[in-house]
Amino acid sequence: MGTPLGKTKRADAAGVSDAKNMMSGYVIVEAESHEAAAQMFANHPHFSIFPGESVEIMECLPLPKKYATTSRRRRAPYRHQPG
Repeated sequence: MGTPLGKTKRADAAGVSDAKNMMSGYVIVEAESHEAAAQMFANHPHFSIFPGESVEIMECLPLPKKYATTSRRRRAPYRHQPG
């Protein structure tokens, strides 16, 4: 599962502003460990198509229990409006 990523916004104490980062997409993989997930991308064909590029592998951590049980509200997903 994954998708290309769109424009980036940054929110901080000063408000909301446009931001830039190097991320262009994401993919979710399942592996026995963080290291095993990283090994899935070693010598990936992506690197021959885009020399010098890289893939960063981040572990998805479980939500702390105090947050998992306090919010049961459903929210509508954000939908990108072209234009």
